[in-house]
Amino acid sequence: MIVQAPDGSKVENHDRERTIAAYALIDAEADCRCGNCRNYRSAFDITRLDPSLVVACELLGIDPYKALEVMPFTFDAATSLLLYQGHYPFFGTLVDQRIDSGDATWHFSWFTVGSARITPDAVELTFYIQLPWVLTERHESQAE
Repeated sequence: MIVQAPDGSKVENHDRERTIAAYALIDAEADCRCGNCRNYRSAFDITRLDPSLVVACELLGIDPYKALEVMPFTFDAATSLLLYQGHYPFFGTLVDQRIDSGDATWHFSWFTVGSARITPDAVELTFYIQLPWVLTERHESQAE
């Protein structure tokens, strides 16, 4: 079965059971304790993900609550929303990757980064999500 992302990137031969087993071992909370990651985990709301991403996670065996290598991009002080890029590693074969994913809410990539590199033969689903800043401490971009 081929799974296609909004940008047209595609994967096949995904090993759902192997991915599920790998996610069972992942402790996303222990992955990083920086403010941005703690906020991501505290604010995460699956309804803020693109619905097609949630379907892809189910097909591929990804636990959407265990994003790895979550990176903040922009913080909007007026709305207190932080745009995150997150990474879900999984086992499969990338058959078509786009050079430019444009404004796609998620896409597949042949490489894994940082803590999302659970094993050399994993590939990655990269996604974007806006979440509110919910920690009592101020975001690093907020002036005193």
